Amino acid sequence: MKKRLLAFLSFVILISFALGVVASSPTNYKVLYEKLLKDYNVLKSENQKLKNEVTTLKKKTDDLQKKVTSLPQLSYYDIVVNGVPTAQKVPFISYGGRRYVHFDSMLKTFLNVGDTGYIFNDQTKRVEIGAFVKNKNGVWLSDLEYFDREGSYNGFGFNATDIVVNGKKFYKNIWWKFHGWKGYKFNLTYKLHGKYKKLQFKYGIDDDSDKGIQAAVRVYGDNEILGEFKTELYDDPGLASIDLTGVNYLTLEFETLTNSSGGYNCIITICDPLLIP
Repeated sequence: MKKRLLAFLSFVILISFALGVVASSPTNYKVLYEKLLKDYNVLKSENQKLKNEVTTLKKKTDDLQKKVTSLPQLSYYDIVVNGVPTAQKVPFISYGGRRYVHFDSMLKTFLNVGDTGYIFNDQTKRVEIGAFVKNKNGVWLSDLEYFDREGSYNGFGFNATDIVVNGKKFYKNIWWKFHGWKGYKFNLTYKLHGKYKKLQFKYGIDDDSDKGIQAAVRVYGDNEILGEFKTELYDDPGLASIDLTGVNYLTLEFETLTNSSGGYNCIITICDPLLIP
């Protein structure tokens, strides 16, 4: 009887334990599920954060690439004026869809102004170019009235705005135009009263002359020759310096040196003629 009672009690205890285990199992799965759900949400949040960072980095990369492609790019270009190469390269900077050029290069290339043809006036905050430059320590011969003239001409004048010698433009000038043959001359005489010590000038043939033109410029002081200068079309402007000490009458002589049965259109120029006291 006791054995049966003990066996029954053992069975009851075993059943109770089994029921307890079965009853507790759903609670453990729930905890596990909640933990997994929490971990999933954390990973999901971190993944979204990483995606946002990737998007931000991609945008920054695109912005940097745009900045790199928009940085100033330096290039050198050949300059050809009216079909004639100027034998110089000009540095351009491309930036923001536009091209920029150094100010000195712009003046020399596009305005044909030489090194001494402009100044920066810091006091008045101005850039004075060409004929407007005043600090020459002298007098422009092309601004003075001539005393006498002699010879043939189709035209002559002073300080024309369209004088160009081998692509270089000059605003201070004395020019003679003639359509004819070799040996024709034209003279201009100035009365200086012995006030000047030197005459400096450039000389050449205007680019609007006919192909093959050759010419000469001569300078006389009181009927004595002080200098002779020969040139031809598309030569660079020549440079001359004449001693005028004691000279009262200054004569400029232009002569054509080219012969043709039909004649040539010739424009001989004296550029930037400066009288120095």
